[in-house]
Amino acid sequence: MDNVGKNLTEIISWAGEATAKSPTTNEDFMDLFVAAMSRCLYLAKITTTLAAPEELKNGFPRNTAIVVGHIVRLCKLYEGFLYHTVNRQQEMGMILFRLIFEAAVKTEYLIDNDTTEDSFKSFVITSYQSEKGILKDLIEKQNQRPLTPIESRMLKTIRRNLKTDQLSEETILQNKNWKLDGKSMRDLLTDLDKELGYVYLFSSSSHYIHGDWFDLKWYHLTKGDGDLYFPHLQYTNSDPRPAAAGSIIVLHTIQDFLKWRKTNVAVTVELAISAMLDLIRKLDFDHENTLQSQNTAD
Repeated sequence: MDNVGKNLTEIISWAGEATAKSPTTNEDFMDLFVAAMSRCLYLAKITTTLAAPEELKNGFPRNTAIVVGHIVRLCKLYEGFLYHTVNRQQEMGMILFRLIFEAAVKTEYLIDNDTTEDSFKSFVITSYQSEKGILKDLIEKQNQRPLTPIESRMLKTIRRNLKTDQLSEETILQNKNWKLDGKSMRDLLTDLDKELGYVYLFSSSSHYIHGDWFDLKWYHLTKGDGDLYFPHLQYTNSDPRPAAAGSIIVLHTIQDFLKWRKTNVAVTVELAISAMLDLIRKLDFDHENTLQSQNTAD
């Protein structure tokens, strides 16, 4: 913990120094954001250790493990997001941005609904959507002929998972609603009083997940004369705006997780998270002002 304490103190000190800087170019902003994101990643990674030192030794109950698993997933997605940001691969980073947002929303929703088993049970059951189709097909084939070795292994794997999760085949085969608590992402965000997040963060980032026309013309094609286009194989330089949004999402989520765990974490941890949030908000604000000044000049 001594090294953790020193690292947290360094983060707070660095955030204060970085706040005083006045970047003007996209590269200046990106240099600061990359340095900030590296520190945000460190804070995210130490969260599970600080939140549950005893359970790290003995293991988490399933419901708690589902939330912890989301935090770990968030760390890995954010680390990938940072990697593509560092390497100036905006189009790849935006795919991970959408996944970061989804993980954060589900984490917050499950934390807010932790008083009953229902939401956690729904999360597990709805994870079997693809397995339902495979299970149904393999049972039908088994009734008609012997299964091939690979089919047999697939069936055993599904049944082994069902047994571990204490679910029956009938539960999966009869289930028709494959959304968490029967709610769409818009519904989840509405429950969290963040409905606009659906339009501005989740829905808009669908471009990058599904590769629609916006994704193609923004990142993968270059416009020529008239209605002509050319392949664009180079990656697009990173943009400070998604770097800011993704980092704020991660920091808020680990804040919520620490509060949910009711852990008596050191004040330095809270100060470090708050310092990084303040810095990133300021950088985002300053970058927006820079863009506005450029637009006005144009």
